[in-house]
Amino acid sequence: MLMIGEALSNISELEARLGCWELVDYAATLVVFFGVLGELVAEHVMKSKAAEQRKKQLSRLSTIVLLIGLAGELAALVKTSTLTTEIMSSLTTDIKSAYSQASSATDRASELARENIKLRGEFETKTGKLNLNEQILRRQNLETTGQLERERKTRLELEASLAPRTLPYKWVQGSANSGPTSNIDELLPFKGTTAELEIINDAEARRASSYLAFILQQSGWRTTEVPETGLNFAFIRWRRHRRSAAIPNRRKGRSTTRR
Repeated sequence: MLMIGEALSNISELEARLGCWELVDYAATLVVFFGVLGELVAEHVMKSKAAEQRKKQLSRLSTIVLLIGLAGELAALVKTSTLTTEIMSSLTTDIKSAYSQASSATDRASELARENIKLRGEFETKTGKLNLNEQILRRQNLETTGQLERERKTRLELEASLAPRTLPYKWVQGSANSGPTSNIDELLPFKGTTAELEIINDAEARRASSYLAFILQQSGWRTTEVPETGLNFAFIRWRRHRRSAAIPNRRKGRSTTRR
């Protein structure tokens, strides 16, 4: 762009000089006109013998003026021709330079287009790899989530299996006629029965016996503990009804029997 600006400035200067010499050419043409006019006047107007001397002077002066005008025209013609040649040369050089720059710009544009295509291909390749990695990570995340869910379910089942057994005292809302009932109503007819609890030395068995003793006491039963026999069972004996029931003990693979 700087070279083009300098070339345009040079052409403008040459055009200004050419304009000046064209004015000189016009002025020389006007001088030639006056010289020719003087020759015509001396030749055709001054015909008398009295004006013979003046005719010669006018003719000589017109010839000098004509020669000056012709010399000016010749000089202006040579100079304008030279300036025109320089302007054409500058224009030709500028055109060649512009063509060269346009060719370079075209080559650069082609190179940039190739680089753009290459970068686009690399971008699409990297984008495809990122999408593939994202899908792999999403699948791994789903697998990890499923595994965590299975582990949570297993842990909850393990916690449920290790949780101590309870025997709560519950009230149940009955119908409008019967009113509320409890889970010990079936024991109430045997109120006054004495239950003997024999408990092994095990934390779960003692916990279960405390729940059972509370339920029996709420039903009006009397409970007593007897010394441990050393067996891997917990016994409940009651005097009124000679029946027994075995209750499994989940800890250490043992069973608890209640009577």
